[in-house]
Amino acid sequence: MDLRSFDLHEADLTEANLQGTDLRGADLRGADLRGANLSGANMSGVNLSGAHLRWADLRNARLCYADLTRADLSHADLRGAFLEGMHLLNGHFDGANFSGADLSNVDLSKTNLHTAKLAGAIFGTEHLPDEPRPPAKERKSERDATLVYPAA
Repeated sequence: MDLRSFDLHEADLTEANLQGTDLRGADLRGADLRGANLSGANMSGVNLSGAHLRWADLRNARLCYADLTRADLSHADLRGAFLEGMHLLNGHFDGANFSGADLSNVDLSKTNLHTAKLAGAIFGTEHLPDEPRPPAKERKSERDATLVYPAA
């Protein structure tokens, strides 16, 4: 489905099946996506500020440079998602699963990830959160050094 650049702000998309949907550039500010299936969706550049994504399935989704300021992703499944450059300021991520997700160039300094699952997540070195993390292995990429957290 192609929903590129659609205005869906404050839309009720609770438990919607949007698997593989192209949402690039869409406006989903304040949208209700609780329990929605967004696996494999392309959401690059999407505005999701203040959106509700509790329990959403975002496995292997592309959210590069998306704005998730004040969004609620509690218990969301983000395994294997591409999240490079996302804006996560003041977001809620209690119980979210970031296993294997690419969080390169994501500023996590004002984000609470205490109960989030981060095993195998990839972080760029320039914006790591201040909380202590398990030892990471450094892996060189073409762009910069990357930290890979071991699987639990």
